[in-house]
Amino acid sequence: MMSALCRLMLTVWCLGCLAAPAEAAERRVALVIGNASYISVAPLKNSTNDASVVSQSLRELGFNVTLATNLDKQGFEQRVREFANSLDGSTAAVFYYAGHGLQVDGRNYMIPVDAKIGNEADLPFELVAIDIVLQRLAHHRITTIVILDACRDNPLGEALSNSLGARSKAVGQGLASVYASVGTVISFSTQPGNTALDGDSDNSPYSAALRRHISAPDIDVLEMLKRVRRDVVTETQQRQVPWDNSSLIDQFFFKASDVKASTDVGVEIKPKPPRDNSPPERSDLAILLPRDAQPVITGKPPVHDCDRIAASATDPERVTDGSSFGQFNGAEGVKACKAALAQYPNTPRFEFQLARSFQKVEDYREAAPRYRSLVDRGYFAALTNYGWMLNYGHGVQKNQVEAVRLYLLAAQQGDNFGIYNTAIAYDAGEGLPYNPAQAAHWIYAALRLGHDYSIRQMSGAANGWTRDFRIELQRLLRRAGVYNGPIDGTFGPDLWRAVSMIQNLPFAPNPGGEVPKKRWDPASIPVNAPPPR
Repeated sequence: MMSALCRLMLTVWCLGCLAAPAEAAERRVALVIGNASYISVAPLKNSTNDASVVSQSLRELGFNVTLATNLDKQGFEQRVREFANSLDGSTAAVFYYAGHGLQVDGRNYMIPVDAKIGNEADLPFELVAIDIVLQRLAHHRITTIVILDACRDNPLGEALSNSLGARSKAVGQGLASVYASVGTVISFSTQPGNTALDGDSDNSPYSAALRRHISAPDIDVLEMLKRVRRDVVTETQQRQVPWDNSSLIDQFFFKASDVKASTDVGVEIKPKPPRDNSPPERSDLAILLPRDAQPVITGKPPVHDCDRIAASATDPERVTDGSSFGQFNGAEGVKACKAALAQYPNTPRFEFQLARSFQKVEDYREAAPRYRSLVDRGYFAALTNYGWMLNYGHGVQKNQVEAVRLYLLAAQQGDNFGIYNTAIAYDAGEGLPYNPAQAAHWIYAALRLGHDYSIRQMSGAANGWTRDFRIELQRLLRRAGVYNGPIDGTFGPDLWRAVSMIQNLPFAPNPGGEVPKKRWDPASIPVNAPPPR
């Protein structure tokens, strides 16, 4: 019987280091999360069971495993941060998640047990973005395996879809495809767009097959996945066909005999250097969406004058405090960042800071292709900047629809300017369907996050915004208990005080209307902030 639950398996493989033979000391670690006891929807049957059998299998294979179940958002993010920060000295890492998942605008999310989604602007407050977790783990450049056993037909997505009106299709069927970069294999428990079986026993067909085959000695991971697929296809009578996308260039064995390990030593993968520091040539400047991009291998060269001058305060890859766009000298940034790239070629943070410097001196022909190249490679901080250039046609053909897609990708991860620009697009009906209520919810989210620019823009008459937007924002602030003035669309001192107060409320309602039990942490994973050092 086909279940409404979906089981997705995503295995991401990053081979950026020399694989050690089995007789050498290895430190293989794993974080296994299973969420089942959801507050807003019916609990899942097998996700904690699946997490339990996977954790046991990994322990038997020599992994040091941390198992966590039924995590709320705060606990989820804390576990991932602790895990990512513990990877120094490890040779391989596995992250496994079983539970609900959701796709919005091609971006995938894992869902904590306390999530309540009534509005699009709830996403950065309630969910955990999968690609942000992948970036946290890939930063260590060790063999990394990520397994996502997540639901596709998620009842939480139905409420969100209903709230979006003309944009309801932004909540996609199942989870979005994730593409394999070099040295990567991605395996789904069923093909994209299909629904997997939850199973009549204690485990899903996929996790049961995975347990049967993961410990087979001297079996390469791709061969192991073929065996899993064969079992699942047979058991489900071809209703479920596991699917994978591989760019592996080396073998990997979960369990290798001494003979096999002594003869199969991995090969170090080195990125091919570019011919120069210029972005790749293309006949146009069309966007390749970040979900289809190759993950960025950032590296961490030492602090350079490029960082001191041109780093952005909202760049997760920054190594200094950074500055706002109006605070730095663009001409000095161009000079310093060219020198940085000459010394450390192909360093994305220097490329971003050079593009930002060119943008500051209004050399858009130089800035646009660099931003586009960074977006193509999934560099988070470039999303909003390149979106801005597309929106106004600076250095690239004007395309407001593509611009807001980038704004949304950033906004749904908690980026403040992505949130602000998304609100503008909704209120103006440019690139998004006209929806002032959605615009107000996004601005309210930015105010909750303490976004200084949004606070300043709402601390005046706000005549550039529609009256319907202003009325809805007044309602949201009244519901939060910080505004008691009239609901008439006229902004005055009472509302100005309210927009500066909302960030300080310990339990301010989320944009969709729910009051959280705990204050949301602005330094959490989906927010544009650097990982702890």
